[in-house]
Amino acid sequence: MKDYNFDHDVLIESRAMLADSSVEPKAGEIMPHKKIVDRIIFYENGHKRTSRIILTKAFILDIAQQIKDLEDFTFAHEVQEDLPF
Repeated sequence: MKDYNFDHDVLIESRAMLADSSVEPKAGEIMPHKKIVDRIIFYENGHKRTSRIILTKAFILDIAQQIKDLEDFTFAHEVQEDLPF
């Protein structure tokens, strides 16, 4: 499945999975599903060519966790005077 995010101009690729993995449905039975995101794809236009960039879900979540850890970290630092310019 593909969804488009207009705010960030990216393509979100996902797949459908049963909402309840403990159920074993019969062929033709209608069951609730949910989307599982696999990766994000965007295109960067360069001077003479376009690059396709793929980011996996694991990569994005790892970077997001590192950003959260960096922003949550408190450390002691000397306050400096404002510069005149």
